[in-house]
Amino acid sequence: MKAEVRVRLRKGRPTRFEVGPAGVVLGREGSAAVAIPLDGVSREHARIEWDGKGWEIEDLKSTNGTFVNGERVSRERLQHLDVISLGRKADLVFVLRSPQEAAPAREGIVRAALVDSDGAVKEIAAGEFTLGRSAACNLVADLSAISKVHARLARSSDQLLVEDLGSSNGTFVNGTRVRTAVLRDGDTLELARVVQFKVVVEQGDVRGSGVYRTPTLAKPEAPQFSEEWKTRYEWGSGEMEAIAAAVAGVRPAELPKRSGKTGPIAATSKDAAPRAPHAAPAAKAAGPAVPPPARTPAPGGRRTLAEAAAGIPPSAAAAGATAPPSAAAPAPPPASRGGSPTPTPPPPAPSVAPPVTSPPVSPPSAAMPHPAPAARLTAGTLAFAIEAPGRYEMGRATTVNFRVDHTTVSRRHAAVTLADDGTLVAEDLGAANGTRVNGREIEGAQALDNGDVLQLGEVSFTVALRRG
Repeated sequence: MKAEVRVRLRKGRPTRFEVGPAGVVLGREGSAAVAIPLDGVSREHARIEWDGKGWEIEDLKSTNGTFVNGERVSRERLQHLDVISLGRKADLVFVLRSPQEAAPAREGIVRAALVDSDGAVKEIAAGEFTLGRSAACNLVADLSAISKVHARLARSSDQLLVEDLGSSNGTFVNGTRVRTAVLRDGDTLELARVVQFKVVVEQGDVRGSGVYRTPTLAKPEAPQFSEEWKTRYEWGSGEMEAIAAAVAGVRPAELPKRSGKTGPIAATSKDAAPRAPHAAPAAKAAGPAVPPPARTPAPGGRRTLAEAAAGIPPSAAAAGATAPPSAAAPAPPPASRGGSPTPTPPPPAPSVAPPVTSPPVSPPSAAMPHPAPAARLTAGTLAFAIEAPGRYEMGRATTVNFRVDHTTVSRRHAAVTLADDGTLVAEDLGAANGTRVNGREIEGAQALDNGDVLQLGEVSFTVALRRG
């Protein structure tokens, strides 16, 4: 049976002294096995020894006496956690220790690592290990097809787990896409099928490693990683009403319709001008319609949700908002003073007007459409033409201006803005796989030049600029 005595010689620093089978002497002398340099302690104050059955303490005729649990003794058997006092200022605690048994052998993982195609080795320590495009990950793979925090590994003494963290292009083990899987020595781990690793798992005795916890998988409702980088959608109150109507299968009444191939957008019941208070019923049926009031264009040349649902391109929306009315509508004839309405003659048949000899009156310069610069984005068979200044969103969603249906493209991935002076600017909208110009990822907005390559995920567009 092993034992020890513990004493606090200095504040905050307890000291331990082993007590061997031959016993120890407690005293103030530095040569004592248990040296207690405190006032009131004799040079050789007491002795602790094993008598074959237990531990005993014997006072060695000290000046200030030896006490066990507050009682002065000359010889006394010690028990576990007895308090030994040498004089009145030195207190020690006697502690019994059972002999330690050898810990049983435990087989587990003593080493885990990932080896890439170039032979580089990345060791995996016990705990969590993240993989992704973000610089905060333990293993960084800077490729556009890989998500910022793509997957994680959880290593314990028993197993090595891989968990996909909702990546866009998936995590694969031995060619099979997985959500979670146990990795074994020799397995092949792939991220988005573009980065491949060989799994190394070595088994051995893990006694004393302290790694016995079985890893737990993250619950979907409580993600372990921040999702602030993911794309968000912000809708206005009017747009939310239109979406709710579309889900219910009802076409919103305020959505405009085309009145012809090139004519302005027809007015709805809400946009129609009020009729004259003295107009006759016949005049209401036969008279020409009063043109709707001019719409205020959306800022930046963007379409509203109603225009997007009606299939109106940005150029037509902008032209319909700024084009002046071609001719003033004739006022309906007033009713006669006799009380009976004057019959309205039928409208004349349309005819081709002869050439005008007098110079026409030009409308105000603010209404004159200026020749707009144009741009073209081409990616193989996919091409988008920008014929009017404004802001155009690109992505996988059906509501954007230019739809790019690819798995590496976010729903609202990026936007391009064509200014009046012909400048074309690209803007990243927080896409998961980023937006790049000439191979470099952009943050915020960046001007584009003729011949630049605009890359959305893995889709690359060649930029062509011209002035019309």
